[in-house]
Amino acid sequence: MCPDILNYGINISIAIFISEVNEWRSYIYILLGGVMRQYKLIIPLLFFCLASFNSGAKPPDIVWRVDTRDHNEIFGVGFFSSGENDFVLEHLSGRSCRSYDSHSADSAFISTTADREFAYNYLERVLKNIQKTITSSTKAYIYQIRADANMYSADHSLDSLLRLGASGIQQEVHRIFRYAPFLSEWMAHRRVLAEQVMSATSYILEGGRVIFNEYLPNPFYRQTRSSASMNPYRNALTLPSTLNMMRVWMLRMGIRPMVRACFGNMNSMNPKRSIYSINEGDSKMFKLVAIL
Repeated sequence: MCPDILNYGINISIAIFISEVNEWRSYIYILLGGVMRQYKLIIPLLFFCLASFNSGAKPPDIVWRVDTRDHNEIFGVGFFSSGENDFVLEHLSGRSCRSYDSHSADSAFISTTADREFAYNYLERVLKNIQKTITSSTKAYIYQIRADANMYSADHSLDSLLRLGASGIQQEVHRIFRYAPFLSEWMAHRRVLAEQVMSATSYILEGGRVIFNEYLPNPFYRQTRSSASMNPYRNALTLPSTLNMMRVWMLRMGIRPMVRACFGNMNSMNPKRSIYSINEGDSKMFKLVAIL
């Protein structure tokens, strides 16, 4: 391929500089043995798709949800979304979920997580925050759920939004990307059937410690093979520029969005939920949706 180099055994030092990004084309300068040569090439979209390795991860077949509602209710009817607002960014930012300044919620998604450890840590914080408002002990559950095709990766869906390149949402998408990768959320669209709920594990808080209370299998659970969707929610229909694809690839380096809303419910106490910073121990690094 390069006989002049191969014949004389010249040591090759190659420096590549991207000097211009013009949609699908880039000019790359390659320095071979001190001689600068200019090559013009097409950078395929496939390269960036392969670089987005997280999006290709196998969808989970089991997810978990933290909730304070009684297991008999969940085993009977499953989970329903609060409304029909399916704008992903509204859900991920918490605006379509209940908060101090909004008594209603209209998110079309039900939050679940593929990270069992995160679910447990989240449950612990929920119990501790509930204890601040009531004196008697309370109970919270981790529900184990069979994933289905109506569940979408929040990470993948956020990537899709970023690739769209819409100027109106870029700043907020980047802001969500900055959160620590504690949560691997899979958003269930509209509902989780009762027959998908495999079991409930209840916990209580005693002396500041989370205590296992009871494991409850769902008698109405239907065993079948299913998994979450491989696609983002309503995949982007327009192609982004190469520059935006590069920006996505750089942001994806080990960073997942900290989705901080629509976990849990406690209608019997108060329908409001609040997003606030935790200031104790290792929880300084992220924000939590607390049920108050």
